Amino acid sequence: MKRRNAKITKTIGPKFKEIRKEAHISLKELAKKVGIVSPSTLSRWERGEEGLPVEIFEKLLTTMNISYNEIIANEVEVKQVMMKIELLYQKNDIDGLKNYATQLLNEYYQEKENYLRLELLIKSTIAVNFYIDLTGIDITNKKYKMSLTKQFENINYWFKKEIILFGDVQLLLDNSTVYELSRSLISKMYDKSLVEVVVSISLLNAVFVLIKRKTPDKAKIILNATVHLNFPKNDVVTKVRIKFMKVLLNYVDAGKEYPIRQFLDSLDDEHLKESWIFATKQIRFF
Repeated sequence: MKRRNAKITKTIGPKFKEIRKEAHISLKELAKKVGIVSPSTLSRWERGEEGLPVEIFEKLLTTMNISYNEIIANEVEVKQVMMKIELLYQKNDIDGLKNYATQLLNEYYQEKENYLRLELLIKSTIAVNFYIDLTGIDITNKKYKMSLTKQFENINYWFKKEIILFGDVQLLLDNSTVYELSRSLISKMYDKSLVEVVVSISLLNAVFVLIKRKTPDKAKIILNATVHLNFPKNDVVTKVRIKFMKVLLNYVDAGKEYPIRQFLDSLDDEHLKESWIFATKQIRFF
């Protein structure tokens, strides 16, 4: 049950404006479609001057055919959560990561407001994803993963936040969803003159997940399409990561470990080498 007179924070308005303008829908046209709000009210909200009733906000999402996670998550809070999760992950603090993931999961299960549950879904999923990466143990249930998949299935606009999030939750998505979302992201980036590094990170994460889950054919399709995107010429990390994925796929096809060892030995970055040795060990069980 919703809290009486609950409102969506005014800080969400400017983000919604981005989406509305990208969809080429005027305030007047949108207000007419929604039917329960004036253009002036929407304008004040989009300028960050006032909040907006939850009922109107949900009607806007339905009318625009966009999902909660495209607009609602507080990026500052999510970044703070990410910093804590990454610190625990880098320290290999399995107990700390599990405790934090469990805490966020409990908050998610207890929250009743839809838009607040979405924020907690995002935060908890990131923590759970990193915990799975370290331990191979999934502490969620089928219903939880279905909720996450539903949010991603509704994505129409790939903003930076959504791209980063996709790369950080793939272990909780099934193979088909990872594959289809990767293709969707690639199609949105294909004609861009310059593609950000976060895109390559998410797509190459997807390639690795698909290799790890024994679907190399899908991994090859995503990798080949990723290679043809216009990444910055000085983006050395993306070039090296692409080469690493090619080496892994070659290992899956031919079963020869020498090219992997040769590639790893050529790396100067010890942290990167350690991370990819760990990744290689996971593929060897293929």
